[in-house]
Amino acid sequence: MKRAKRTIKIRTWLFSSKVYVFTWCLIISSLFWFLLALNNRYSTVIKVPVTYINMSDDVFLLEKLPHEIEAEISGTGYQLFSYYISPEKANVKLDLRKAGMGPLNSKKRAFLTTNSGLDFFNREHIDITLLRLKPDTIFFNFPERGFKNVPVHLNAMFEFEKQFNFVDEVIMVPDSVKISGSKALLDSINQVETEMIILKNLMISGSYSVKLKPVGGEINCEPSTIALKLTIEKFTEGVVEVPVYVNHLISKDSLQIKPSIVKLTFLVALSNFSKVTSSQFKVYADAADLKNKNNNKLKLNVLLAPDFVKNVKIEPEYIEYIIPKK
Repeated sequence: MKRAKRTIKIRTWLFSSKVYVFTWCLIISSLFWFLLALNNRYSTVIKVPVTYINMSDDVFLLEKLPHEIEAEISGTGYQLFSYYISPEKANVKLDLRKAGMGPLNSKKRAFLTTNSGLDFFNREHIDITLLRLKPDTIFFNFPERGFKNVPVHLNAMFEFEKQFNFVDEVIMVPDSVKISGSKALLDSINQVETEMIILKNLMISGSYSVKLKPVGGEINCEPSTIALKLTIEKFTEGVVEVPVYVNHLISKDSLQIKPSIVKLTFLVALSNFSKVTSSQFKVYADAADLKNKNNNKLKLNVLLAPDFVKNVKIEPEYIEYIIPKK
């Protein structure tokens, strides 16, 4: 009984050893077959990236061209495997100078045959051969490019520290930009907008940059960012007294007003305070308003003031008048 069990164990061990040896022989032979097979030539289809060259400056692509294309390539198994795992190595170049134009009433006016990329590819790749590309023709719109200068519209919100304000207007550099694209689209664009910029607690001059909003519709804009120059200074209150002028008087003595001299208050930058004189201001009332009045008061308006003062106020805002009897 013990001898029988021993015989079974020996047979099982021999069988297991044969299976082990057979498995390894099968793996090694399969590997050799695979390596030999890689030396044969094959063809396969892969997707490869496309580069477009020789774009003319006076034309504009209304839509994006395909960024990849199917390519049938031929080579040894070794070579094809390399391109299969790294398809970007097989970049195809298409020459836009060879694009053709279709009928004017066609939805897709331009066309480009992809066969123009075969020579480029085969000159640059000596290990594999490009047999054909699919599709064989790309259809697209290829309208004439236009250029236009348009003003920039600033979208901004400024908040100042108490008593501070702009001395001069905000300067944009540049205040206009060049846009390019399809001429049909350019006709509808009269300005470009900046993104909203919010600046708070301003009290010193400085420069800031702000991006332009995308125009859209495949329109290019140069530059895409502009600079803002802000000149800020502390302001103080100024006061002057000026005479009141009355417009549209029939004669000098046809109307008597009271008061004939009024006070103006305003804000002015400290650097400009010494430049202010009363002769730079002019206040008037309009006698033509008398026909629409039910009372004996006329509103005063500021006709003239220096550019460098802000928030001009008249005290009082109204004057009384008397029409003398004749």
